[in-house]
Amino acid sequence: MTETPARLMVQSRPGKRLLLLGAGLSLMGVGVLILLMTDSMVTLSCRRTAPARGKIELESSRLLGSRTRETDLESVTDVVIRQGISRGGGGVVLLTTNGEFSLASLSSGRANELAGELTAFLSTPALPDLTIRQDSRPATYGVGLGMIAVGFLIFALAFETVLCTFDRTASKVAIEKKGMFGARRAEYELGDIAGIRSEWVTNRKKAKAVYLILKSGSRIHAGWPGPSFKFDEIHGFLGLTGASPIGAREEDRN
Repeated sequence: MTETPARLMVQSRPGKRLLLLGAGLSLMGVGVLILLMTDSMVTLSCRRTAPARGKIELESSRLLGSRTRETDLESVTDVVIRQGISRGGGGVVLLTTNGEFSLASLSSGRANELAGELTAFLSTPALPDLTIRQDSRPATYGVGLGMIAVGFLIFALAFETVLCTFDRTASKVAIEKKGMFGARRAEYELGDIAGIRSEWVTNRKKAKAVYLILKSGSRIHAGWPGPSFKFDEIHGFLGLTGASPIGAREEDRN
């Protein structure tokens, strides 16, 4: 905090910066993994080359590429639903003479419907070839990109610097924020300020921020609690009467 008879300047940065950096990087990492590792397009193709012969092919595509599994149509002995395989409460599994052929990635939330279609196809040779597609790209990309965006915002917050300047000569208070997204500046009349205090940012009480309280009732973010914010001195400089707001002395000690 820098003070002259006509001007008081307070610069602050978010506390627990390492925690913010770690949380931001973690969220971005999870978002990238979702984009890279989640099957965004699944296609099941059932083709006959003869009434009792053919191929069943399952192709799963993701950003890292695609993979294909297949089994002979004539090797399928039964279609069953195994509970707990997929998020939909059950996953379809083809029982074959060579083992199990899981369709869990395709049957999320629609196991009964998928099992019915496959059973009908296998038991009715006259039916045409069967192709079933599941496009999860909107959900996969939405969740993945959303987590990356939130993580980046948290990461960027760790580099934010807030400079709060109280100027008696101009009768103004200027709040300038600098960070990864550039600089932003806003000005308010000193006479409109009713107080200054720190408040919890969320109901979970993980972090606090400093707010200017205007006479209109509006709250203006003015920085982050720390040694630079000496609430009694700021109130004295502004000529505010009465006791300091709740939480001011606590932050002053910190």
